[in-house]
Amino acid sequence: MIIEKNLPQFNQEKAILIVAGDQTAKIFFAYKSELKELEQIVIPTQSYSDREGSFGRKIKGDAIGPGAVYEKSKNEVQNKFTKQLAGLIDELYKKIKFDSVYLFSPDYMNKEIYSVFSKKISSLVKIKLKGNFVDRHPFILLRMLKKEIDKVYSSSLLAEDEAKKLLDKNIE
Repeated sequence: MIIEKNLPQFNQEKAILIVAGDQTAKIFFAYKSELKELEQIVIPTQSYSDREGSFGRKIKGDAIGPGAVYEKSKNEVQNKFTKQLAGLIDELYKKIKFDSVYLFSPDYMNKEIYSVFSKKISSLVKIKLKGNFVDRHPFILLRMLKKEIDKVYSSSLLAEDEAKKLLDKNIE
């Protein structure tokens, strides 16, 4: 799809937008005013049969101990998801050779996702936005990204202005 004129156009860079949730991710590619969805990862939620379920042991009224042997913990599912995502991003880098990565993920997943990226991919991450935006339209994501880019750009301009003022004072 063609990106609206008031949004970042990515004319100078090939960018990957990673929009991740708990067990779902969408990967978009943006370049030269076009945005397209490349991949989607969905790790289905667990379904339980009659042999499975959540239970624990009780000692003096306090519940302790793990659930059933057949249950996978939330951490196992998230680890599988993040490793699958990192592998997919590495494959895409080999094919596309993108210049930058923009990561949209919940706060509690942000570090975990970032930590499984290779050093090369980690160095390409420009902006990390916190929140679960998997079901949002890509243009909404680009609007959020534009706001963040504007913040960074305006703060760098302010810093330049302050530096110029200080230099001008020293010259006088």
